[in-house]
Amino acid sequence: MLHAMIGPFVRAMDRPGPLYRERAMHMESERPSAAWLYLGGEGIEPRCLATDAYVSPLWCLLLAGAEVVPAITPAQVEVQTPGNGLRLSLETAQDNWAQFDAYIRRHPQHHRVPAIGLCLDAVAAFLQRAAEASEGPLQTLWLQGDLDAVSGPFDANTASRIGFWKWNADTRLQALQGGTVDLHDVTLVLDYENLDEWVRAFGLDTLDHPWFRALAHLEDFAGLQVPFAELEAPAEAEPLPVGLDEHDIALDPGPEHEPEHELELDEPAPPPVSPGEWARRYQAGDPAAALALSRLADDPAQAMDWARRACGLEGAAEPTAAAWLRLAQLAFERAGSTDELLQARGWVERAQALDHQLDEVYALLLLQARLWLDADAGPVDGARAFAALERLLLLSGRNQAVHTEGLHLLGICRRDGLGCPADPEAARVSWRSAASDGHGPATRALVELLAAQADAEEDAQAAERLWLEALNHAEVYLECFAEEGDPRVLAFMHGFCGELALRTDPIDWEAAELHLVRAAEAGNVDAMGLLAIDVYRNRQSPLRDLKRALHWAWRYGVATGVLKSADAGWQRWVFALFWLLRG
Repeated sequence: MLHAMIGPFVRAMDRPGPLYRERAMHMESERPSAAWLYLGGEGIEPRCLATDAYVSPLWCLLLAGAEVVPAITPAQVEVQTPGNGLRLSLETAQDNWAQFDAYIRRHPQHHRVPAIGLCLDAVAAFLQRAAEASEGPLQTLWLQGDLDAVSGPFDANTASRIGFWKWNADTRLQALQGGTVDLHDVTLVLDYENLDEWVRAFGLDTLDHPWFRALAHLEDFAGLQVPFAELEAPAEAEPLPVGLDEHDIALDPGPEHEPEHELELDEPAPPPVSPGEWARRYQAGDPAAALALSRLADDPAQAMDWARRACGLEGAAEPTAAAWLRLAQLAFERAGSTDELLQARGWVERAQALDHQLDEVYALLLLQARLWLDADAGPVDGARAFAALERLLLLSGRNQAVHTEGLHLLGICRRDGLGCPADPEAARVSWRSAASDGHGPATRALVELLAAQADAEEDAQAAERLWLEALNHAEVYLECFAEEGDPRVLAFMHGFCGELALRTDPIDWEAAELHLVRAAEAGNVDAMGLLAIDVYRNRQSPLRDLKRALHWAWRYGVATGVLKSADAGWQRWVFALFWLLRG
């Protein structure tokens, strides 16, 4: 991998740990990022309405269509200080929220939790009350979100993320206007009946308002038919009076439950349905049973057979989006034949046509991108894969595994120019983000990209920075994610760190041996060769040991096909003689 010495940098290995702790500890990008929401106007001192360590979907929707302006947040001590913000008129922000309100109220899933109108009205009233408390007319007021602070130890090369936040806000509202997303897609709420989910997604815990404090006292949020007695009409028509306290709010608890209904709520959950029962239901004509049996099957071929039945390819079942998705997933995992893999793209398209049936479309979008990037499934179509990944990242949450995998695949598209112009720097940004969550393949791709760029860099100092960043990522992965990491990625990281230790000046022999042995024992062929030649046979090495050198030479010969077996009698001795005669 490395074809030349790194240069003058010396790595201090007195103790293990990521190098970023030993250098640049006080970099701005290593502080936690946060966001601020302000209300201001011409000749009016800006007032901070809310701040938190994350940006909720609420804020993004409010700021759709805004322009980029310099940040007004003063310097921060504990968190990063943003350099830019998004500003738009308060009337436009209120109109954005009104569109969101209308979309949710007419959505088919709204009936599941009628009380979400409480959250919608509370936010509208909060903005109205903030406007009334200001000294200027409504037409002159503006809303500004300072959002471009970056996070993570490897974002120092990113000058600003304000472009990302503007894209996030604008495309979220556009998707909402076009009706192309489900309720959970635009709000990121996964459990509709859980009040905390709505509080988190709407950012209500960041806003100071009596209604938001009153939310915490609701016990049957999902069952409320009317949120607040005063709010049967839209909040914009009847704003909350200034100075109202949460104790002045009358809550309508909804219809009282019958005693027998209370007993039903206390009953334990029914036991899971057994495979035998699902089989009986299938024989009785239940089409959903075939999909359940596909998920329960241990044998991939049987799982594929049941999935085909669930999709009506065998039998007369009415296919659902979940059934088509299951069938395509099994084909992608090579549970079926080659012909079925070639058909998987069509099955995904059928699932997409019925995606309104899915509670979450993340798995569908991720599989769609994977299939269009898989040459075994047909000609690669980078444009379709890239479009699916962009939508996946827009709809999924930052802490979801599908989001991290989407960043990994998006980095591949950007590196190779699949569906977008080739842009290694953009690929680095995507992979850095995925690497911060411990995504092994993305971290490996990032390390390989940085190493290739460093190897091609003519400026010694620039090359040194690239080598150090690559080493930082490798060491962080080994230190923080080794327990659950991919064994192949772990072997690569150990091999990379070991090889780099051999290229430093002076050479860190102990670190090189430690990493290379771990990599070689995990099957890394390059590490076997480096141990045999550079560590144990090198006359300059304090670890010189011809017996160990020969052991790893045999292992290397078997791994590369030179020897059929490391224990193959006469072949082993001939190889040993040849090895020793080479000096």
